[in-house]
Amino acid sequence: MGSRPRSRRSLIRVVGSLSVAGLAGCTARGDRACRVSYAGIDTVRAAEQQRYSVAANTGERLYLWVRRQQGSRPTVTVLTPTDEPLFEAGRIERLERVFDIEEPGSYTVLIQNTSTASGAQWETTVAAYRGWCSEVF
Repeated sequence: MGSRPRSRRSLIRVVGSLSVAGLAGCTARGDRACRVSYAGIDTVRAAEQQRYSVAANTGERLYLWVRRQQGSRPTVTVLTPTDEPLFEAGRIERLERVFDIEEPGSYTVLIQNTSTASGAQWETTVAAYRGWCSEVF
């Protein structure tokens, strides 16, 4: 009793398929490796802010991407579940950061229009993931 002989081409196809599934963060158990909390474009009035929350577990990563579309450059702050600043950056044009999560809980991203005279518009993506997140990379 032996297994059916397989062609080299079919073995390469199987290995390639498994590699792609692994890179995309997919598993046979259907685990949700990537949770996009928000992805979109916001228009914010002068001196106002947008708040985004994302739940993250120890060992996961928090992904943040912000790009100014028009108006003033925003200030970005990331807060830990205990409301301590994890990251702050002022007057950004474009920002892409990944944070390793050491404390589980709800993380808050605040993006503030610091202009008191005009509105602003920016594109934002906030996600939590483990392994590889094809939605953000």
